[in-house]
Amino acid sequence: MRDRVQPRKLVLAFFGFGLFLSCSTSVWGLVSSLFKLNENQILYLFSTSAQVLAGIYGLTLTGFIVSRHRKLVAQFWMSVDNAIHLSRHRVVLAYSTVFLRPGDGER
Repeated sequence: MRDRVQPRKLVLAFFGFGLFLSCSTSVWGLVSSLFKLNENQILYLFSTSAQVLAGIYGLTLTGFIVSRHRKLVAQFWMSVDNAIHLSRHRVVLAYSTVFLRPGDGER
């Protein structure tokens, strides 16, 4: 029968590979960079990256708020429908006790 790889070893192997890849590409970028950027270009890149991240965060937060609002509105209308049903039941009950007394149909 074939031995299975332990999940812990697999996670550590992927983490180690990712760490090695990250460090090696960082050193490669410091030694021989592909682009020579001046200060304004670097600031522009950081600014646009921050704007993109803020937009993603804002859209995620908006989606959460909208979905929560829809859920609350659905619960509200469900409770309103239940209240209307109960009030109709109470009106019919009150009508039947007030206007339909026993013995009204007999002469």
